[in-house]
Amino acid sequence: MPDIAQCKICKKPFQSFGGHTCHNCLVDVDAAQIKIRDYLYDNPQKSGIDDICEGTDVSRNIVLYLLKEKRLTVSESSDSAPTCIYCHRPIGNGLMCDECRALISNKLQYAAPKPTKKKSPDDSRRSQLLIDLNR
Repeated sequence: MPDIAQCKICKKPFQSFGGHTCHNCLVDVDAAQIKIRDYLYDNPQKSGIDDICEGTDVSRNIVLYLLKEKRLTVSESSDSAPTCIYCHRPIGNGLMCDECRALISNKLQYAAPKPTKKKSPDDSRRSQLLIDLNR
């Protein structure tokens, strides 16, 4: 059964079957991605967010959505490049730079408890049999 959710792009409520964007915005995002791809192919030197918005008439919200979803990469050297949510360095896409992603991954790896194997009653009998056989 569908839930009512708020679209991540237009902020309007819609019936969601698990997605985060409404149907209208999804269609707009797909069309915008093609338009942006063609623009960047013709203008590789203009790959900043402001340049893309100005050259394609695509809204900034859609460009930022494509960056967060890693469906678009912009030049890290442009003034309007997105920044890492932790260290605030310019990044090409996503939410975090590679260094912060690796650091968090390592911390999570060591923070998670190690799975322990529970001994079953059969294990103790097997060990006793092995001891008896070795005598």
